[in-house]
Amino acid sequence: DEDIDLAVRSLFSLSVQLGDKPYLMGEEPCGTDATAFAALAGILTPYFSSQLRERTEHFRNLTAYVDRMMLQYYPDFAWAPLQEAA
Repeated sequence: DEDIDLAVRSLFSLSVQLGDKPYLMGEEPCGTDATAFAALAGILTPYFSSQLRERTEHFRNLTAYVDRMMLQYYPDFAWAPLQEAA
């Protein structure tokens, strides 16, 4: 449980940094987006359920971010948008 709580604190910080911007640092993607997106997509994969995934789904701007990034960079990948699933 402590690990999940620590991870959620990090997710909260990431959510605050993203805010309502399209990318973490503003209007253009950067290397930080590649790292954050990869981690978030791994956490939010629909193939495995976990307590961390469930907690991450509460950060609407992060789920929207992953949906946008999947569509932008992996348009042919079969990804069910998280915003529709929630």
